[in-house]
Amino acid sequence: MNSNILAALIGGGLALAGLLVERLLRSFGRLWCAPWAWTLNPVAKTGRAKAAARGPEEETRYFSYPGKLDFFNGKVIPVGLRHVRIVFVCDDGVEVDTIPADALAGWRVEPGQAPYWDYPPALGLVHMINLPPRQWVIKELEGTVEDPEEVRLLHRWRRMEFVAERQFAVTPRIDST
Repeated sequence: MNSNILAALIGGGLALAGLLVERLLRSFGRLWCAPWAWTLNPVAKTGRAKAAARGPEEETRYFSYPGKLDFFNGKVIPVGLRHVRIVFVCDDGVEVDTIPADALAGWRVEPGQAPYWDYPPALGLVHMINLPPRQWVIKELEGTVEDPEEVRLLHRWRRMEFVAERQFAVTPRIDST
């Protein structure tokens, strides 16, 4: 075999291996999520006479929870998180699963003007979060828990968890039936 052909094959193989290693190294990195300023606020039913006759569990109509999450994508590629949820873990491992809303949805800021409220078409629940590479993203989330059984459970909550699924690149499957 000619030495030029052998050198070309070795060089091509090394170039291909380099591309594969580079692609693998780009996917390394960590995602950080730091929650802060979270509160779980019970909202009481109306009426002072009812409040005096009942205990705190019976008096709570619903819970509201505002808070902030700081994200950092340490990867070189963007990352998308889907199926975003806030989970409260209560006594005996019972979980109360909620979908938060974006606290800042609908607020607009124009250059040189004060922030103003504009009725947003996308106001509502957070279903996904996009994290650009090597950047911080701060999300202000809020929500309520109104189901009476879940409200009863939340009086004994132990910890709050942010849960989401990382989006992987897949080829969409189209069924033609």
